[in-house]
Amino acid sequence: MFLFSESRTVTKTATVSLYGNDYEVDQALVGRKVDLVFDPFDLSAINVRYMDRDFGKAVIHKISRHSHPMTIAHSPETIKPTGIDYLSLVDKQHRKYLGSPIGYRELNAEEEK
Repeated sequence: MFLFSESRTVTKTATVSLYGNDYEVDQALVGRKVDLVFDPFDLSAINVRYMDRDFGKAVIHKISRHSHPMTIAHSPETIKPTGIDYLSLVDKQHRKYLGSPIGYRELNAEEEK
């Protein structure tokens, strides 16, 4: 698997920002420049490195983007229409099941005679 790496400086609140997402890192890294190693297709798992030492995974604080901006978004294949109107078929079957409506006005008129 090919991983990307980006350098970021850890804020005083022990967070780093990467492509609009915020992550919490080890408190010992405050003020230091760290390397964030990640899969470009999954920004939910970020490994933190400082001076070639692994500091574990960054904890997601706020995530708005789930993949690297340069990755190609995989759109689902377009579904070809079948030409069958299923809703219309169900509606016809339902109306057939219900039958004709009862005319309550006519029922009352027959009782008055």
